[in-house]
Amino acid sequence: MSAPTRTFTLTSSGTGVGKVTTTGSLLTFTPGPRDTLITSFTASDGSSQNQPGNDLAFTATYTCVAGESFTYNVLENNRMVYAATVRLTATKPSG
Repeated sequence: MSAPTRTFTLTSSGTGVGKVTTTGSLLTFTPGPRDTLITSFTASDGSSQNQPGNDLAFTATYTCVAGESFTYNVLENNRMVYAATVRLTATKPSG
């Protein structure tokens, strides 16, 4: 008898806006006042794995190769995020 298979879905809406700084292989993200990104994580059986939440500040170690996507591993809870889901756009602050 095999164990049932569950898949997990991360759903997001809004836009992540903030400041990214790097020192060596350490990346730090601080959400800005116009950050509207909200995410929730749901299992295929319908159970919610967390409450929908707003974008939070984080510190991560990252690996980057010029011209390629990058990955980063959030230090606080060991989450891995792949660059296929992240686009960084440089902007100048208004005002």
